[in-house]
Amino acid sequence: MSKITKEKIAISLDRPLLTLIDALVDGTTLRSRSQAIESLVRKGISQEYVHDAVILVKKEHQQLLLAKVHGKTLIAAHLSLLERANVKRCYLITPTSALIEKIQKNIPRNSKVHFTFIEEKEQKGNVHALQLVKEKLSTNFVVLLGDTYNDFDLKKMILFHLNKNKIATVGLMSHNQPNLYSSVELEGDRIVAFRNKKKSQSFVIDAGIYVCKPTLFSSFSKNTSVLERDVLPKLCSGKHAQGYFTYGEYRHLGG
Repeated sequence: MSKITKEKIAISLDRPLLTLIDALVDGTTLRSRSQAIESLVRKGISQEYVHDAVILVKKEHQQLLLAKVHGKTLIAAHLSLLERANVKRCYLITPTSALIEKIQKNIPRNSKVHFTFIEEKEQKGNVHALQLVKEKLSTNFVVLLGDTYNDFDLKKMILFHLNKNKIATVGLMSHNQPNLYSSVELEGDRIVAFRNKKKSQSFVIDAGIYVCKPTLFSSFSKNTSVLERDVLPKLCSGKHAQGYFTYGEYRHLGG
């Protein structure tokens, strides 16, 4: 077994904080200040990092989750993307149908992502669907539109989101037919206009993947139905959303 190499660093801490760290050194589990600091850093990252994801799929698009992309079903590709980003739990929200059992059977047995199906009894838009798991999402989370395929380093997008402290980070791609999708206009990372299938001079589109704070739910009201149409444009105009170029492979299968 190869030995883990550790880097030595110098840090400055105030005396009260150092006193608290020293109090954690018990001589058994934590034998030194450095072990105590490492333990606290690991725990802090674990609590802050994104562990939950939601896949939203309309009933008429459920068959797409069984479509093959590069030799694997789309649902398996979604879970692979999440697993590589160290996401632990995934909720699929969609109405009950005869396809649900087939979709569940296509979950890879060795997947490290815990998969849960949440029944959407009425299709009232993906905002209503997201609200079905509101109580389960107490920290930052990923939202995937289930009829899209993305293959990129999601972990980098998550870290970007955590560093920027916005309500929502929107995955972006360049596309030569932006009028077919929700296009965005940017100033640096900030989205200054989010146009839901409207004519735009921008060739940058919404790739159907988002990282969000739980405060996203406070943006919902009885008049909001579709995330891309009713919520994201308002967040962008209020400077509460930002864009992140995924620089990977993107496909929109839903038509």
